[in-house]
Amino acid sequence: MRVTRFIASGLARGDGSLSRTSNTIAWVSVALSIAIMIVALAVVAGFKAEIRDRATGFMGSVMLVQPGQSPLNELYPFSEQLSYREALAAAPGVAGVSGVAWRSGLIKTDDNIGGLSFKGVDSLYDFSFFANCLVDGALPDYHGRISNDILISRTTANSLGFETGDDVVVYFIGEEVKVRKFRLCGIYDAGLEEIDSKMAVADRRQIQRLNGWQPDEVSSVEIRLAPGTPIEAATDRIENLIFAQMQDGDRALFVTNVKKLYGHLFDWLALLDLNVLMILLLMIAVAGFNMHALGQRPGPRHLPHPALHAHPQARPGQLLREFRPDQASVTANHPPEHHRGGAADAPHLALHPLHRPGLARQDDADGISPKKKITFRPPGTRRPSPRRP
Repeated sequence: MRVTRFIASGLARGDGSLSRTSNTIAWVSVALSIAIMIVALAVVAGFKAEIRDRATGFMGSVMLVQPGQSPLNELYPFSEQLSYREALAAAPGVAGVSGVAWRSGLIKTDDNIGGLSFKGVDSLYDFSFFANCLVDGALPDYHGRISNDILISRTTANSLGFETGDDVVVYFIGEEVKVRKFRLCGIYDAGLEEIDSKMAVADRRQIQRLNGWQPDEVSSVEIRLAPGTPIEAATDRIENLIFAQMQDGDRALFVTNVKKLYGHLFDWLALLDLNVLMILLLMIAVAGFNMHALGQRPGPRHLPHPALHAHPQARPGQLLREFRPDQASVTANHPPEHHRGGAADAPHLALHPLHRPGLARQDDADGISPKKKITFRPPGTRRPSPRRP
């Protein structure tokens, strides 16, 4: 059956099946639009939170660095013994404070060579992030004597052909070349290949020895924030705290955060907000259209001309019962004196006029009662004068 014939037959029957079907489709479309909006928001919010947690797991959320230097600085150390460190650790939203030392090195094998930035951490460092990303081996233990254990990413291990337990020879190039042999104790995979492939974790005392630093000298101080703490707001609070608590003997430090360090990554995450906004606008438009369509039930004004010509002598009540059975009872309940003007004064006929462009309605001079007939005349014809008694 043709679609147009099906719709026309449904309108002509007036049994309500087409209305029920269209209402069902509209309700389902609105529900799907709302569900898609909720799922889109949840997925994007969860994805952004996961990326942010992994980026901050490598570097911390907020960092204290030497002015004009990056957190990976290996030339200009400063003492981590700061007068405001305890106040910083107790600040709202701060989960931990750790001093780290950095040194870049080269790993050479028979078939390949790779460069890494070694992050030196102490025994108090929080390894919970690397514990969640660990795929092979074990986490290093930096308590007690200086350890040779290191932790590298799966990307680096696969490209250089290392497995847990292997010895890793690293060349540190500076004024003189220094060679150290480490043991690979564990392999992690954080899912951020750009960062994974450039970083390894080592004992901070090893890095301080290689850099010729004192035991309390570090490249930067990492400040970890509690989950859900806004990075920008926390950065401002930490700057204000340092300004208020800093004493004369403290080194002037610059406060930065992971968003500035990995700006390209967070700029890409910001583009996801635009994508979500476009999805929401599209879904709202679809839902609004469907809700509008839901309120439009087919009536006489929606009928084509052949349907009206099929009932040229029909009474208003008959037309309502034929095409609007849900409103026929309302019209029947109105006594005749309430609509002496005929179809024009009938409440539902006024809302749904029976005439269309090109058709005119002929009324009696004294008005058409509900029991009088309605006839249609061609356009351009004049209305006949009422007969005088």
